[in-house]
Amino acid sequence: MKIKKSVILNSYNGEYSAYDSSTSIMHELNESAYFIVENISKKTNQDELIKLYSAQFDLTDDQATTDVNQFLNLLKSSDIIE
Repeated sequence: MKIKKSVILNSYNGEYSAYDSSTSIMHELNESAYFIVENISKKTNQDELIKLYSAQFDLTDDQATTDVNQFLNLLKSSDIIE
């Protein structure tokens, strides 16, 4: 799992986005979405990502697993990750 090379992450004044230069599409992200995408860009594996997400947002492991898996599916369908 990795971010496509054409995707550029941006964080400025509490605003988060992922811009895909291959499609010219800007995806607005909330804080939790940016956290996930940023950690994927750091080559964090899925199990570690769930642990980090759970700790960062004070969630149970089950809730963090559900949230992360749903968002990963969205990233795949939006062609942001490979």
